[in-house]
Amino acid sequence: MTDRVLIFDIDDTLLDYEAAERGIWEAIFRDHGLALSEDDFQRNWAISWETWKEAGMMNITDPDVQASYEDRYRQAVLAMMEGVRDYTGIRTSAAELAEQFEVFMSRQFTTFPEVEQVLWDLHRDGYRLFLASNGHQEVQTARMAVFADVIDGILTSELAGIPKPGAAFFRELMEMIQRTAGCAGILPKQCLFIGDSIHSDMIGAHAAGMDTCLVDRKGKYPDLESLPEEERASVRFIVKDLRQLMTIKEL
Repeated sequence: MTDRVLIFDIDDTLLDYEAAERGIWEAIFRDHGLALSEDDFQRNWAISWETWKEAGMMNITDPDVQASYEDRYRQAVLAMMEGVRDYTGIRTSAAELAEQFEVFMSRQFTTFPEVEQVLWDLHRDGYRLFLASNGHQEVQTARMAVFADVIDGILTSELAGIPKPGAAFFRELMEMIQRTAGCAGILPKQCLFIGDSIHSDMIGAHAAGMDTCLVDRKGKYPDLESLPEEERASVRFIVKDLRQLMTIKEL
């Protein structure tokens, strides 16, 4: 048994969020007697990002955004649903569509190709595995239920009361880890946080004293040296997919 704890972000680290959202919209459209075309999906995707930006959710390191995260999240989802209703003619209220979105989200589970094997291999090798996500506890737990036998715990922004990268989120995360059987003496420096976002994952984990590993599947960060010092310093390791975790000798 190793004393190294590995903490994974969920969306776009373990699960393919774009695939999930496509599945959600296919299910919602089907429920309303519509077929989701590629144009529909791209339009909904654009509406989603625009409402997310308008709600200020792109500024996740801003303490004001962190403090009002859940309200902003609901605002963004409702605005997205209003936008979809406007062009589709769906008569269901935005609030009801938002509820449908969350229900179908809990059923969407598309891992990246290597994820299942890597998680089982890490578990076999004695690593303690935890999940940390900006999302709703019930939804994310349902989506990750297939890994219940290898995951030691999951913390979401809903349960913590604040999203990553807030310092309070990482304090709650460490407390959850230390409450887990066999992890009572674990320190932040023994933890490796693995995620796809510098702003949501790396900055907060680094500030909490954890090691960090950026998963850059799509080449979002081609030149770390050009980033501001705080962002650059927050990334210790960088990989293209989770199989490369096994090449990190400090793991």
